[in-house]
Amino acid sequence: MNTKTLLLLIATLSCPPLLNAQEERHSGHGGHAHHHDYRHEIGVVNSIAWFPDESEQAYSLHLHYMYSLRNGRFGIGAGYERIFDEHGHHWLGLAGAYRPFGHFSIILAPGLAFEDEHPDELRFTTHLEVLYEFPLGPFHIGPVLSAGIDTRHHHFGAGLHIAIGF
Repeated sequence: MNTKTLLLLIATLSCPPLLNAQEERHSGHGGHAHHHDYRHEIGVVNSIAWFPDESEQAYSLHLHYMYSLRNGRFGIGAGYERIFDEHGHHWLGLAGAYRPFGHFSIILAPGLAFEDEHPDELRFTTHLEVLYEFPLGPFHIGPVLSAGIDTRHHHFGAGLHIAIGF
């Protein structure tokens, strides 16, 4: 991933939360706008995964289910990631989400990783994602940045989050 692309993604994630903070001040809810009126979410992330130690990039597909807890700021769920690289990277784990404001989310997801060639060699791994969602009815779509770290590899990703809330 080149520097211009990374800076563009950072700018994309930075500007909408600032605009949303302005929106929340004028929301008529005492400064707190309720954006997540659904309890369940099924989503997909299409992204490019970058392995800096190997100077390799590959397509990544991430599927997840999230359940929003009572106040809507926290959620729990599960996810699966497949990176279509030469190793056939797989990840399966649990996820915790925090929505500090508006449509901005931070997700921490510990789990297990394995590769196609060695499916019996499970490695503990942790994923971190930050994303911003633009609501479109029951759907929401937006940019996502991610990082995955395990005992053998680490990777970074940038992509598009698409989900439906119900």
